[in-house]
Amino acid sequence: MLLPAGVSVGELIPQILRHTRAGNKAAPQELTLTPVGGGSLALHETLADAKITDGALIRLDRRDEVVRSPVVYDLADTSAELTAGQSATVSFSKSRLLSTALLVLLAVPLALSLLPDPGSATFLTWGLTATVLPLIAMTAIDHRWWRTDIELTTVSAALLTLTVFFAEPEPFLGWMIVNAWIAATLLALGINHRAWQTALITGIASLMTVGVWYLGFILNLGDMHLGLWMLTISGILVGIIPRIALILSGLTRADDDLADGKRPYRSDVASRVRRAHAGMAILIWLMCFTMLTAVFLLGPSGNDPWVTALVLITIALVSLRSRHMPLVAERTCMLGSAIVGGVFWVSLSSVSIPAWIMPLTLALLIVVILTQPLWRMPEHVAAGLRLTARRFETLLTLSIFPVLVGAFGLYARLIESFTGQ
Repeated sequence: MLLPAGVSVGELIPQILRHTRAGNKAAPQELTLTPVGGGSLALHETLADAKITDGALIRLDRRDEVVRSPVVYDLADTSAELTAGQSATVSFSKSRLLSTALLVLLAVPLALSLLPDPGSATFLTWGLTATVLPLIAMTAIDHRWWRTDIELTTVSAALLTLTVFFAEPEPFLGWMIVNAWIAATLLALGINHRAWQTALITGIASLMTVGVWYLGFILNLGDMHLGLWMLTISGILVGIIPRIALILSGLTRADDDLADGKRPYRSDVASRVRRAHAGMAILIWLMCFTMLTAVFLLGPSGNDPWVTALVLITIALVSLRSRHMPLVAERTCMLGSAIVGGVFWVSLSSVSIPAWIMPLTLALLIVVILTQPLWRMPEHVAAGLRLTARRFETLLTLSIFPVLVGAFGLYARLIESFTGQ
């Protein structure tokens, strides 16, 4: 039935009753319209006011049985509002942009003139030393009285790029060097801004990550076994990290304060949420680094279906978990690492897929990213999708350990034991 969008509900109901001959014996003024999945409309509202789109389903209900508009809370969106005051983006004036460019143009030639020849064996060591010097200087400077964080970070990044480019280290060593520089930069930025808690979390988490990897290399687990264990740890941590960050920020104490009769203020909750995500962004990056490194180590085992299944499960978990993250840095890190890991895995020579799947998938991802701002999804539909994603995420989490057992070859050994071969 076609209904005019500019006519009020009170005027529409008599026409609806006349055309449909509905069996409702109530008077027109006792009835109202209710769109499916939404709240009942007031008599003075029009379909245009309620933003009812073409093809929508509308029920004829009694006014004394009205359906209240559902309240749908998106945890990530709510957290994003609380973290809106956080410096999730970098902004600087044109003068700082000019000074950064000039500083890079002056510092890079100076460093190259002082460093040994790029072909020498000591170039990598001295190049990394020059890369670290701007970060050390940044830790000694207080951001509140001298803002040089962007300039020094850019100079350090430029020196790192030139060092890795000319030294040409092994791919795995180069990957480790770049990620070590990221950890050092985050630590230096935290100290520069005098965010001591964030700097402490960065330092402890980075040392723990290095310690776990170092322990794996000391035990001589082999690339495959080390990659399997690290990939499994990444899949588990992606669900535990938010709770760890909330505990460290003190946000979980808000419930205890409320139980003791203390009313928490919104400003206190917002500051705790900001502290939680400041630390969680660091933990998320370390988890993504561990996952990608494990995927690279497992590359030679790409022909094993169990290993492939574990890699895809972990990548899917990281992608699904990104929907809970309000900060752009968190989502970018998680989705970026998932895309890089997925592209790397399907591009392996041991993974046989049709040649047209890779470009088609990448093209679809580009289209989805570009058209995402144009999407208009009702809140109840988004809530349903989140529930579906949560169920799917639970199934993936439960399947990690059975697949890990298969990747270690234990199923094959059990079959051989029972068959007596």
